[in-house]
Amino acid sequence: MVAKRSRTANSPAQTSAPEVKHLKLKVNVPTPSPGVYANQMLVQQDGESAFLTFILAVPPVIIGDPEEVQQQIAKIDSIEGRFVSQIIIPKSKLGEFAKALQTIADAHLENKPKKIGG
Repeated sequence: MVAKRSRTANSPAQTSAPEVKHLKLKVNVPTPSPGVYANQMLVQQDGESAFLTFILAVPPVIIGDPEEVQQQIAKIDSIEGRFVSQIIIPKSKLGEFAKALQTIADAHLENKPKKIGG
């Protein structure tokens, strides 16, 4: 965005409306792209930004008869989560981001097999 100033000999400085030029965004995605799996997400906000933190949490292996399983579960206070990535986006882009995610979610739900019967 560029603001132009013009001045004539007999008038004070005047500022014209900013000119806006829309540009295409070209993205170079490496092949193969380094995708990493995450099954948990933490969303936070601060000022004008939203922070999306992606985490991989793997549940512990629990085996045994039902009583042993319940005993093991009773001993667990937490599970380890491994930081995968964090994305920081301006709050002004949240609507576009949410719409894109909703489009993907809707398409996923449409492709799920329908339950037949009751």
